[in-house]
Amino acid sequence: MLDGKIKVESGFIDHFTSDTVVLNGGREQKYDVVVMATGFTNVKDNVRRILGDAIGDQLTQIWGIDGEGELYGAWRDCGVPRLWLQVGTLMQARYFARIVALRIKAELEGLAPAPYAGARP
Repeated sequence: MLDGKIKVESGFIDHFTSDTVVLNGGREQKYDVVVMATGFTNVKDNVRRILGDAIGDQLTQIWGIDGEGELYGAWRDCGVPRLWLQVGTLMQARYFARIVALRIKAELEGLAPAPYAGARP
C-alpha cells in the first residue's frame, strides 16, 4: 500500500554525521533508514567510499558462495554490526527485504538466535 511514508531523496550522499546524512549541496537530513542504490560496481568499494575505511575494513566477502552453499555477506551478517547489505537486482532486493526486516525485528526484540555465519573466506 502506498501511503506516502517512504520518501525518495535525489542527489548523492556527501557524508554521514553521528545522527544525520549530509547530501550534496549541504542538505542535512535525519532518516530512520538509508537505502543507497549504487549501481553495478563493487559493493565493498561503494561501502568504503560512503562509510570510510574503518567500516570497509570490517566487511566480510560480499557475493560468492561459502562452503555450505550460502552467499557471503548479502542479506545477512556482513561483518559490521547493524549494517545490512541489500544487493542484486530489484527483484532480489524486494524478496530479501522481507527476510532481512524479520531478522532485524527479531534482533531488536531480543528473539534472534546467533546469526548463521557459514564458512567465512
